[in-house]
Amino acid sequence: MRRISILLLLIVLGCETMIEIDPPEYETELVATSHFSPDSIWSVTLHRSASIGVKQDVSDLYVEGASVKIISGTTLIDSLVHQGSGRYKSSASKYPLPETSYTLHIDVPGQSRLQASSSAPPRTLITDYGIELLGSIIEVPEPLGMYRIWIEFGDAPGTNMYSIGVYRFRPEQTLGQSVVPDSAYQREDRFVSIGPGWYCGFQSALEIDTEFRGGAGLGCEMLAVTDRYFDGQKHAWSATLELYTPADESYGKNELLLVLTSYSNDYVEYTRTLLENRESGPFLEPFSVYSNVDGGLGIFAGYTNTTVILPLTE
Repeated sequence: MRRISILLLLIVLGCETMIEIDPPEYETELVATSHFSPDSIWSVTLHRSASIGVKQDVSDLYVEGASVKIISGTTLIDSLVHQGSGRYKSSASKYPLPETSYTLHIDVPGQSRLQASSSAPPRTLITDYGIELLGSIIEVPEPLGMYRIWIEFGDAPGTNMYSIGVYRFRPEQTLGQSVVPDSAYQREDRFVSIGPGWYCGFQSALEIDTEFRGGAGLGCEMLAVTDRYFDGQKHAWSATLELYTPADESYGKNELLLVLTSYSNDYVEYTRTLLENRESGPFLEPFSVYSNVDGGLGIFAGYTNTTVILPLTE
C-alpha cells in the first residue's frame, strides 16, 4: 500500500500544466490632483493612470493641451496654463478664497469632461497662544532647551479636522557639499508630551478607541485632532518640545512658526484612504482611494492655514 502511495505522489509532482492567461487590456483614465489653499495660487496636475506591474515612462502619462478652468457659481475665476509635466497653474496669480465653493472643469480633446467641487475651510480664530522655557539641558555640541507651547482656538462651523505643526526657520540648507541660500522652515518633532485628544495622522484621529502616545523623538508626520469632543467650542492644546538653542545664528530667527491647519472633508478622506492603500502591502487587496472627480479619478480639495509666531527665550 505504501508503494502505491509513493508512486501516486511522484506522478502528481511530475505533472505540470502551464496555463497562460491574457489579462484584460487596461483602459487608462484621466487623473486630476489639486490641493488648494488661500496661501497658494491655483494649481492642478493632470495625468493618465497606469496599470500596476507595467513599466512605463512616467513622462508619457502627463497630459498637455487641456482646458483647465476654475469656476465659482457661474463666474469664471481663472483659466490655468500648462507649465510642463502635466502641471497647470494660474497665470494671473489668483488665489482661492476660504469659505467659497469652487468647481474644477477640465476638458481634454476626445475625452469626457472632468469636474469636481470643493472649498477651503474658514481661517481658524486663534484666541490665545504662547511659549515658555521650562529648563535647559546642556548637551554636546549644542544646548538643549525644554519648551512648553500652547494654543487656544475656536472650532469653525463645518470643520471637523485639524492638524498642527511647529517649524523653525533655517537661513540656509546644505545639500552634500553645496550650500543652498534659499530660506526654509524645518519641522520640529522632538515632542516629550502632547495634549490629550491629538493623534498621529487622520486615521488614528478618526478611530474613537485609539490613544495617542507621544515620546521624545516622536517623529510623527502629522499631529491631528477631530472636533467630536469640542464641536462649535474653543479647544486648548499644549505640548512640551525639546529644541536645540545654539549660541550662533545657524538657526536664523530666534522664533518658531506654529501652523494650525483646517481641512475639508474631501481632503481628509482622500489622504486617509491614500495612506491605507500604501500601507496595505503587496500581498493584500488594495484599498480604493477616495476620489471626488466626476468623469475620471483624483482629488480637488481645500485646506486653510492659520499661523502664529512664537519667540524663543534663552
